[in-house]
Amino acid sequence: MKRHAAIKLAFHLAALLSMLLLSFQLQLTAAESIDEEPTCKLDQTNSDCTEHQPEKILDGDGAGVANTSISRMLVTLTDENFDELTWTSYPATWLIMFKTDACGICKKALPELEKLVVDPALMEHNENELRSLKDFVYKQGQKAEEGQVPKGPVHIGIIDANWDGRDTTKRFGIDATPTIIVVRNEGYDDDMDDTRTYTTYRGQRAQYPLKNYVLGGFIYRSKSHVPPPLPARESKPNSLYGRLFEVGKPYLMWVGKLLAAWFIFIGAIGLFMRVHNYAWNDNEEDQAEKAKRKKDEIEREIAEGKREYKIDQSKRAEERQRKMLERKLENRAKFAAKKEERKKKVQPIDGELDDDDDFVAVGVAVKKSDIQKDKKATGKSKSN
Repeated sequence: MKRHAAIKLAFHLAALLSMLLLSFQLQLTAAESIDEEPTCKLDQTNSDCTEHQPEKILDGDGAGVANTSISRMLVTLTDENFDELTWTSYPATWLIMFKTDACGICKKALPELEKLVVDPALMEHNENELRSLKDFVYKQGQKAEEGQVPKGPVHIGIIDANWDGRDTTKRFGIDATPTIIVVRNEGYDDDMDDTRTYTTYRGQRAQYPLKNYVLGGFIYRSKSHVPPPLPARESKPNSLYGRLFEVGKPYLMWVGKLLAAWFIFIGAIGLFMRVHNYAWNDNEEDQAEKAKRKKDEIEREIAEGKREYKIDQSKRAEERQRKMLERKLENRAKFAAKKEERKKKVQPIDGELDDDDDFVAVGVAVKKSDIQKDKKATGKSKSN
């Protein structure tokens, strides 16, 4: 009974701990900035990150000077074409969203990016900038001043954080999807210096906030230089087994976390049970002692039952011996009465009786010595 109560109490404590952790997580979520929106961790899959929605993406067809086609489409970037498209000789701005196929939040944000591609203000800006590129209106490497729209066209792109863009994702230190960054390229000169910078967008994933951010809002945010490509030892494996491992790695990590949480929970329950048993003297040693005492008690009861049985047997034997003694005394009395009766009827000459007559009509055996004693006693009485 105590064990069931302890298990029930342990489950109640676990439920209370879970509620406390959940409330703490909710407080952390509420404490975040209101301009930040939810993301999907790359090593987790929840209900929001597994929602299925149709996706329509146009692939980029390569880089080029003043490439007008990529300014009118949602470009799919990969590890192979990222530097080729974002690092060009002419100025350009790239708004890039890191996504995963299992991320439902990413699928919800994709329509906003598609709307942004065909936004009238953005299309007008791109047409003017592409025309300026053709006419060489602005100088190479010229930066936008405060309050001005950055020079160069604006391109909208997406990159798969799972496999196709794994190295780029690791390169920028992205740990959750969707994550939107803005890469600003001022163009390179004859020295081929990489002047690209990027900022991380933390606002709403809607058409108009994104448009305002990419058309100059990012200028007022802190910038970082685009990190260099990963070394060969840190790059993704090109074999089929390596790719399968990389694709299944987030799910394996999630399963590992579940198993670790389960073992921690079981360990906590076991620790609680040991403390409970120690506090209430209900440990294994006490149970063994109780079992031993119970066994001794049973053996004692058995022994007492055997002793009572022996006592009953002796009582029955005594009763039987008493009845035999009474019967013997009764027979002796009958024998003495018959003897006296014979004496009255027949008087012997010499005063002695035949031994054979002594045993006539006697129901039980009588010792001959007793008869002889009686004869001697009778003879003495006569002589006197």
